[in-house]
Amino acid sequence: MGIDESKDLFAPFKRYGNKGGAGLGLFLAKRAAQALGAEISIKNRENSNGAVASLVFKFKRIKNGKREPQ
Repeated sequence: MGIDESKDLFAPFKRYGNKGGAGLGLFLAKRAAQALGAEISIKNRENSNGAVASLVFKFKRIKNGKREPQ
């Protein structure tokens, strides 16, 4: 069983289903990722057996103490 991708899972104080908690976990994870210049996402698996969370960092290459163009 996957997730409902039409809902904003990263919204603060949102809980879906019969789960406990304040609904801040994914919201705080997204804010932390943004503060680090990263992106976080959650998508259903193609076989509908659960979901996959991804955290993608963007790094700049530094050579000899100088940043190279991307």
